[in-house]
Amino acid sequence: MDLSLSDIAQILGLDVKGLDTKPVQGISIDSRTLQPGMVFVALKGNHLDGHTFVKEAFLKGAVAVIVENKRLSLEDFPGKVVFEVPDSLLALQQLAKAYRQKFSFPVIAVTGSNGKTTTKEMIAQILETQFYTFKTQGNLNNHIGVPLSICQWHHGGKASVMEMGANHLGEIRALCEIAQPTHGVITNIGKAHLEGFGDMQGVLKAKSELLEYLGNSGTAFLNGDDPFLQTVQNIASHTVTFGLGEACDVRGIPLESKNENTLFMEVEGRGILLPMRGRHNLYNALAAIAVARDFHIPWEVIQKVLSEFTPPKMRMEWVSFPNGITLINDAYNANPSSMEQGLREFVSFSRFRRYVAVLGDMVELGEASAIEHEKLGALLSDLKVDALFCTGPAMKITWQKAKEKGLREVYWFEEKLHLAKALAEWVREGDGIFLKGSRAMEMEKVAEFLKNQIEGG
Repeated sequence: MDLSLSDIAQILGLDVKGLDTKPVQGISIDSRTLQPGMVFVALKGNHLDGHTFVKEAFLKGAVAVIVENKRLSLEDFPGKVVFEVPDSLLALQQLAKAYRQKFSFPVIAVTGSNGKTTTKEMIAQILETQFYTFKTQGNLNNHIGVPLSICQWHHGGKASVMEMGANHLGEIRALCEIAQPTHGVITNIGKAHLEGFGDMQGVLKAKSELLEYLGNSGTAFLNGDDPFLQTVQNIASHTVTFGLGEACDVRGIPLESKNENTLFMEVEGRGILLPMRGRHNLYNALAAIAVARDFHIPWEVIQKVLSEFTPPKMRMEWVSFPNGITLINDAYNANPSSMEQGLREFVSFSRFRRYVAVLGDMVELGEASAIEHEKLGALLSDLKVDALFCTGPAMKITWQKAKEKGLREVYWFEEKLHLAKALAEWVREGDGIFLKGSRAMEMEKVAEFLKNQIEGG
């Protein structure tokens, strides 16, 4: 990392004499993974306080720590470099913003209600065939993750693809001020984080903060089929649209695939094969293609990367059990838009004997939670799924509505383990299971329990 302790003090506005001018090895907020030569930033979280791990950080080889004023007794760390600041999170963000200015390469920000991570991965994998490309690791896409991602850059890189998430207005704008993107992708506008955004217009306003930042100097890539995004196509001076509609600049034409496990489309006369399911992935791929073509990546490279692409875990991930039962693990996250999209995709597959929805709450919906969970119950009936196994307080509303609409096999459980045990006893050979819920519900634990129940029993 091209920052020294002297640089860090200057960025933070601290007057500390005699500091080392050699580059530090990086920034860490986790004493468990901290490497010698790093600077440890003590953040206070919902469950843990980094200030309690300062001693451990020094024992692991930290060259300095950043802590909040009067949280620690400096006498306990004689001879150690301790930077005291009013707000350690703000200090982390200040460091990342200053460090970002050392790099002149393109930064591509990816946001949207659904598909951010898959789209980010597709773009990064295409670009890195031509030059060293940084990318957000996992889903480090918030006010902590974005600064940490930037602090991992080095001068061997030529581009960065950064995922940006938000659950309230102003967050995307703040992330842009830190990351200073030159390009921006908005995948879609959906019913996500309504508790913080209020309604769909609020979601649009939040995501459009990226376009406002790009202004006259950046390039925006927008889903041209999304009716909300169609209203903001003129905010950035250079906008490229992607989608399936005729008006889109980068247009995909869906074609029949010979394999139910793949998707196939034509883009500018070229065939694009995707080894994955779900119509929404056509849009993710089209966003990646739009960016790649703007960077003059050859078509044959784009085709090869997408044909070999492996989706991130827990995104329509198919798991086959020995007894002929198939689990579609889409448990990474959920909102009303992605839930409906996933369920419709699930029932479109013709291979299953019975269709079983295993669902957890959709959180952060605010006042819309009750009505959206009620709509979900009606949707399950309309889609004619064979059974619903669900958990979470809000899912009681879905459970009740599904019963009212005539769905007979409907079960609600307080504990995920109890759900998995009952499900393992209920399913039979040839059944398909669709698993989904918000991140806070940790529905992947149901998959783990179910695997143990089926393979162990």
